[in-house]
Amino acid sequence: MLVYFSSNELRTAFPEAMKGHIGRLLNWAAVNTNTDRVSSRLKPYSTQYRNLCTQLLQQPDAYRKEINRKFIRGTGVDIGALHRPFTSSGTCEIIKVDLYDREKLLTFYPELPADTITSPNIVADGENLNTFRDGSLDFIIASHVVEHLRNPIGAISSWARTLRDGGHLILIVPHKNFTFDKDRPVTPVSHLINDAEHPSKERDFSHYVEFIEIVHKKTGKDIGVEAQRLLESGYSIHMHVFDDQAWYTLLSTVQGRFRVPLTIVEARDLGKEQGEIMTVMKKQQNHTNQAVRG
Repeated sequence: MLVYFSSNELRTAFPEAMKGHIGRLLNWAAVNTNTDRVSSRLKPYSTQYRNLCTQLLQQPDAYRKEINRKFIRGTGVDIGALHRPFTSSGTCEIIKVDLYDREKLLTFYPELPADTITSPNIVADGENLNTFRDGSLDFIIASHVVEHLRNPIGAISSWARTLRDGGHLILIVPHKNFTFDKDRPVTPVSHLINDAEHPSKERDFSHYVEFIEIVHKKTGKDIGVEAQRLLESGYSIHMHVFDDQAWYTLLSTVQGRFRVPLTIVEARDLGKEQGEIMTVMKKQQNHTNQAVRG
């Protein structure tokens, strides 16, 4: 049986759910009707989220807590934690890494309550983690990061480089069918291979065009104008779009064609429950890692 909740019911029954990306926009769509910069920025998403059928068949953070208990120990990084970082415990040290400091993050995400945005411990490019030595990390967390990257294959390869043998890479991506990307086509693996082997600014720009046309519903010359504005401002969109099949095809390609020494040790499609696909990969021992850099 499917159970559907209004935003007020979600807030009462599942307070943890309202901390997530879907929850905060559902909440905004239901109650925010003014025309300040917050509502103006999020207005294109209001219809999608107001009509989105949210199924909460389990506590949304339950699997994250399980992942924390099973795989996060030692010293590692949480890339782009923003407002939903993984929590440290007595068995681990989590270093938060972001491309921007907290002040700039606040300007990029005005729709988020300021007190929920965490300050990164290190301001650096999380896509390559060049700040860290090879084999120096016990774990890497990239939650809702991969879809924003111009070169996901190169990023995963770089992350594997910084993991010690036996270390874990925790990857969480949104399932397209349960986000504002639901009308966009999934990104074919051939496109992702091109991003890794033949980087192209024109191909990067095409993501912005698709985003503006399909998500924002712009038409005509407004598409290119708005796409260029977002690109020049550094606004981070979902460059790539995944469902479960597209996601695991990407990971298989990373392992096979690009020989990145990672093995899937746990995977779960939580699309219907919380709009996410979660995967844990373990770095193999006795290997030669050839990082793919874009």
